[in-house]
Amino acid sequence: MYVKEGNKQVVNLPKLCYSITDGQRKIIEFIQKNNVKSMTGFSSKVDVSTGMLYKHIKELKAMDIIEETAEGFQLTDYGKIVVL
Repeated sequence: MYVKEGNKQVVNLPKLCYSITDGQRKIIEFIQKNNVKSMTGFSSKVDVSTGMLYKHIKELKAMDIIEETAEGFQLTDYGKIVVL
């Protein structure tokens, strides 16, 4: 269930099924806690190789877990649910 903040309406959500690797989880949690504006230096901060970082970012975008905006990488609403 989810309660909308504005009108406190209860919304029943379907059971989510996702397959997140340990590397992807590190990236998601880092983005949640930090302002990530670019890929530069990002891989060393999450202890993932640069090649794997690009692969994970591409997959996370395809799963609609993260998005790249003018402010940098951010979690989508679905991404925020994934980290719960």
